[in-house]
Amino acid sequence: MASKVAVREGSDRLAFLPLLAVAGSSVVALIVYVLSGTSLSVALAVTVATSTGAAAWMLRRSSGADRSRLARRVWAGAAAGAVATLVYDVLRLAVVKLFGFRLWPFHVLELFGQALVGSGRHGPLVWLAGGAFHVANGIGLGIAYALLFRPSLRTGVAWALTLEVAMVSLYTPWLDLSAVLDEFFTVSLIGHLGYGTILWRLTSKCVGP
Repeated sequence: MASKVAVREGSDRLAFLPLLAVAGSSVVALIVYVLSGTSLSVALAVTVATSTGAAAWMLRRSSGADRSRLARRVWAGAAAGAVATLVYDVLRLAVVKLFGFRLWPFHVLELFGQALVGSGRHGPLVWLAGGAFHVANGIGLGIAYALLFRPSLRTGVAWALTLEVAMVSLYTPWLDLSAVLDEFFTVSLIGHLGYGTILWRLTSKCVGP
């Protein structure tokens, strides 16, 4: 498995962890918010600021070749993550409509938005903030994949299953999904497998296998 890990390339390890922290900052902020009740806005600001500052400092100490290699992976992961997030959402919607599930997977976007702009608020601003946060998570996780792995079907599926386990572990107690648990498992698993497959296909075109 070691041969699949992208960070094994040269001295770009110097900036690898801070860049990975930037990519995962919105996810970390969400975990902190759910587990501790800390303001999502505050948690997001702190994680983004600290990880970005560390990454900038580390990148200044890296060689030009390392910065170029990392930048290529970051941009590839960001582009792939954006497309993969769209595929993830389309697949989830298709599964819900096809099987007539009671679960509505996009309700969480409103919860994200309320956590960012104010509890109890509704309307376009809430959905815009929640949607932006959701897309940021998808892009960040795409970047993390591009930094962590050499693209392959195996790593794409492994990343998808890792995200599935993490989401189920976090969302099940937070959202009290006991009434629709089977539906949630089905929808999220299919969505994540589609997400991981798209990440693999698109990043492999940009950075090679």
